[in-house]
Amino acid sequence: MAETELSNTPTPKRGFCAPTLAVDLDETVAWTVGHWMAQLLKEFPIEGSPSAEQLVREHRFAQNVPDWRANPEAQKRMQEFRCCPDLHRELPIIPGSVEALQRLESLFSFEYLTMRNELVLEATKDWLALHKFPAGDVTVCPSETPLVEKTSWKARVLELRYPDLVGIIEDHPDVIQSLPGNYKGTVFFYSHTESPRSDIRVIPCPTWVHVEQNIRQELPRLLGIDRSAD
Repeated sequence: MAETELSNTPTPKRGFCAPTLAVDLDETVAWTVGHWMAQLLKEFPIEGSPSAEQLVREHRFAQNVPDWRANPEAQKRMQEFRCCPDLHRELPIIPGSVEALQRLESLFSFEYLTMRNELVLEATKDWLALHKFPAGDVTVCPSETPLVEKTSWKARVLELRYPDLVGIIEDHPDVIQSLPGNYKGTVFFYSHTESPRSDIRVIPCPTWVHVEQNIRQELPRLLGIDRSAD
């Protein structure tokens, strides 16, 4: 990020207590779906030999791929992936994510809010530490939560914990759709160019460069800093 952009970032007052911004994990800082799809293609090949990247573009999530959705063994394997600590320790990192969060660390505390379950909590902490992400609590979804209800659970956490959590960096459109119309936090909508809603504050951020730029632009409001005298 350019030096001129950094110089325009408002400076918190002495004694200021940094607010907490939630950070999603899968497909926001960890390339989980691509890694899973590559593994699934080895075990459950698809006619035409599509790449994992192609399947992500066409279907976004592994459970949406028609060949695997109709295959009970593939469905079972996906569930095993969701509960496998070793797999979560080897996930690829999304380029630019850790560096952006490190640069924002002086302005925010972070909490990693994920729909992963409790069985992979320790592996998730290990992965974050390995890649030198800023320290922060990790909040996982209760294991008994059905898959179809996980986005609603996450939206409910964001609703109930505002303003302790001022917002989230999130890629999943269903989480945004599950937020109530009176939600006052800010969603930095990673890997998207358009917002699915206009009644709450959702800021599309196609890349991590945009995530950082938009967070810095939102700082006066997020941090409660008065810039009227600037």
